[in-house]
Amino acid sequence: MKNAAKDNLQQKPFDYLSKKTELVNKKLEFLAQKHLSTRACNLLKNYHVSYKSLVILFGKELKDYFVLCPGAKLQKTLADIQEFNETFFKPEYMQLKDIPLDEVLPVLFKMDYDFLDDEDIRFVVSFYEKYKYVPAFYILRKRLKTTEEKEFKIFSDYFGISDGKYYSQQELAKKYSLTTERCRQIVTKHQTLAALDLEFNQVTLDYYRHLNANNYLTLKNREITRIISREHLSKSYKQFAALCQFFSDLKVNVIGSHYPIMVLAKESFIKRISFGYALREMERIVVMKQSKDYYLPIEDLFPGIEEDIKEETLGLFAFVVETRYNLKTTEDHKVIFSANCINPGEVIIDILKNNGKPMSIYDIFVEFKKRHPKHKYKYPKRLRSWMIRKPEIRSLGMTSIYALTEWDNLFFGNIKELLIKILSENGKPMSLDEIMPKVLEIFPKTNRLSICNTLKFDILKRFTVIEDDKFYLSELYLSQNK
Repeated sequence: MKNAAKDNLQQKPFDYLSKKTELVNKKLEFLAQKHLSTRACNLLKNYHVSYKSLVILFGKELKDYFVLCPGAKLQKTLADIQEFNETFFKPEYMQLKDIPLDEVLPVLFKMDYDFLDDEDIRFVVSFYEKYKYVPAFYILRKRLKTTEEKEFKIFSDYFGISDGKYYSQQELAKKYSLTTERCRQIVTKHQTLAALDLEFNQVTLDYYRHLNANNYLTLKNREITRIISREHLSKSYKQFAALCQFFSDLKVNVIGSHYPIMVLAKESFIKRISFGYALREMERIVVMKQSKDYYLPIEDLFPGIEEDIKEETLGLFAFVVETRYNLKTTEDHKVIFSANCINPGEVIIDILKNNGKPMSIYDIFVEFKKRHPKHKYKYPKRLRSWMIRKPEIRSLGMTSIYALTEWDNLFFGNIKELLIKILSENGKPMSLDEIMPKVLEIFPKTNRLSICNTLKFDILKRFTVIEDDKFYLSELYLSQNK
């Protein structure tokens, strides 16, 4: 066991050195394609010239370069290679040879995946060291970013895979001199890995084929969460869905036409759902004024939905709602419409409930402005019209004091109506001293003289006074209200 461990320890530097050789050869190939003529590149390829052959020739004369192609007389081509070797490859090699062994893989992957940032490169290196292969999405994305095939270039541009910019079908048609319909066919047809001619680790393919167990996938699905975590992915859902369909039977589908939302789902599943009514209802509701938070069950938007796909339909439309309307949904599939306006009448009701007793319009206005200091109302009287509209609110008589109709032991009529009530309930003449306490309970700001004048000089002659200064309901009033 100790010998085996020792052998593994000794083997590790050689593994890195082989990667370093691969790194330098890749750099040589890259520089040659950039700076050498086609003829010179072919010579290097046909005669299997590696970086080791060129390193030996550093500082040598032209005649020494004939060793690269024994028997051939290619002086001009070899002169180009000599200039390339001294001018471009030598300084690059001097930098590469000094790279520490533990930095070889990051540099190598950076050359292969130049679209990744340093954090992603570190992840790919650690992933490769752990599993001995590169995460599938990185391989696929590289192929699509560097492809020269028109169909895949169009596909990449549409989903923003090439440079992060999304092109519309109209823009693609103009860019590639095709019809819009042809571009639509290219971006919507189900792409396959076979068409890309890429090789993937079988473990990876099996891992992704588990996606076929789902009718649709969003960023909330557990399988997607695992993939994103495992492969350190940080893409938009649109890009992620575009790449996912290469590995499974799921396909990018478009829901809605005016504001299309892309979802990754099986076509057989999508065809069973009618989104038209649900989308129209959402368009209607989102523009409505809501003075309170409103919870809309998504199930109400899909009348007659088949039971076997009900839960999945609600979950999928929740994703559409969150993506298209930027609204939140609950776990039991309800859309949350947050309050987007102030209803002064409802605020006044809440103020009265919190206070627990009648309040003047001035006190109500002060509390209203505390809650909504930026509201346009500047004067208490502006609230009066809202109080009239709400049957839950009534004034105490002809005063500016308001209360909730649900409260017990309150009298909402005027003073004369209260006097009638007091005398009627008593059933016999009452002195002013007996009447005043009952009146003051309801109208604490009134006075004795005012009540006395009301009783004595009522125009409708509803009250009668007798000599000992007692009051009772007149015969005229009693006869009219039998």
